[in-house]
Amino acid sequence: VLANPGSAPVAVTLVPLPVAGTAAPPGPVVVEVPGGATRPAPAALVEALPAAAVLAVAREGTFVAASASNSLGREGFAGYAAALGVPVPRAWIPEGIG
Repeated sequence: VLANPGSAPVAVTLVPLPVAGTAAPPGPVVVEVPGGATRPAPAALVEALPAAAVLAVAREGTFVAASASNSLGREGFAGYAAALGVPVPRAWIPEGIG
C-alpha cells in the first residue's frame, strides 16, 4: 500500500527486485497516489512475485510504502507482521527509475 501524506499527487514507480531461482520480474509500474490518499500496488504485480521485494521511487513528492501479512492461522498458529518502507539512498536507485 502506498500512502501520500502530502496535498499534491505523487507518481510512484514500483520496481520488483529479482529473486534467485525465479522467472525475471515484470517491468516497472507507475502508481498515481492523490494527495491525502492511499493506493494499493496493482494486483498483477503482487501476484507475479508474491515473495519479492519492491523498490518504490518518486521523483517528486512524499509517500510512505507499507505492507502487512498474516499466516491465516495455519497449523494452529496465527502470526501477523507489518512493515514500513525505509528511504533508499539515491545512489542505489537504477538510472531512469523514478
